[in-house]
Amino acid sequence: MRRKRDHRGRRLVFKLGLAGVTAAVLWVAGLFQFASLVPKQVLDPSTRTNAIVVLTGGSRRLGEGLELLSQGLAEKLFVSGVYRGVDVRELLQIVRRNPRELETRIGIGNATNTAENALETMVWMRAREYRSLRLVTAAYH
Repeated sequence: MRRKRDHRGRRLVFKLGLAGVTAAVLWVAGLFQFASLVPKQVLDPSTRTNAIVVLTGGSRRLGEGLELLSQGLAEKLFVSGVYRGVDVRELLQIVRRNPRELETRIGIGNATNTAENALETMVWMRAREYRSLRLVTAAYH
């Protein structure tokens, strides 16, 4: 009798392990499938939007967002994830831009993670009744 219980226990552990491995393989396969669907380039780079949103963290993102704003592709630029205490003038000085040209067209937020980026961007967009945005970020966001 004891052997039957041991055998059942081993079988259960094996089945649970197999289910776990199967779930992990399916999850990884889904992740790769999703990653393959992320566009490698902007499909319509000339579409004008209400706003350009830059998620901080990459060295070239802010410069790219400012370039798009300078090209007239949006009314305003929102930079999400700026360190507390840093203002728009300081940001523009970091990327060597003249604060007088763009300062009034830029807003900043202090998100500390991707979920907060999304939330503060939503609040900023709703406050201005904006309906469209161009996102400047990395593919993993």
